[in-house]
Amino acid sequence: MTPSPPVRATLNYSVDNGIPPDYYFYEPDPSVKLNPPGTDSQEVDIHDAWPQRHTISLDREGFELHEFDPSFVDFDDDTKVKLEFYEQVRAFVKAGSPPT
Repeated sequence: MTPSPPVRATLNYSVDNGIPPDYYFYEPDPSVKLNPPGTDSQEVDIHDAWPQRHTISLDREGFELHEFDPSFVDFDDDTKVKLEFYEQVRAFVKAGSPPT
């Protein structure tokens, strides 16, 4: 299989300035030093990671890739999406997550 070329995209990162990123839905106290998330835009190449899926680590890369083949097809029905598809996704994530 021929690898796909990377896709160029702009991703918004949060600046690591020692202040946790935050977002207020109200006017905070003037003494609060704000660090809104996503203020550091960076152009990056996004590569297809599927060929390396067996070597990718959540601890190292910050994500994992797993096959997911839902039997659900009624994406135009919001009620069914919430009741049926979301349950498939919850079960999938739960099965692949270590116990807490």
